Amino acid sequence: MSLSGASGAIPRNDNRRMDAHAERYYDMALSWQRLIDGKNIKEMDIILLKHELAEIEFMLQGYTFEEAHELAEKEYNYASYVKELNAREEIF
Repeated sequence: MSLSGASGAIPRNDNRRMDAHAERYYDMALSWQRLIDGKNIKEMDIILLKHELAEIEFMLQGYTFEEAHELAEKEYNYASYVKELNAREEIF
């Protein structure tokens, strides 16, 4: 997943504010931690794994990281999924 992108303050459930860039790092860290722990795994975590696998498979076919990321995003768009969950306040 690409960690670059638009910035802008986003409120969190605990009233802290993070910019969009930091938000993605935070959400990805939570997903990876749930996967490592093998507990409370969410659909977003599986989407992250599928995105990363698709990226690697595209890169093995000769695509650059940027190209592979774009192609993986078309199938498994983790960032959009997380954004949707945040909007519905269902992230945790």
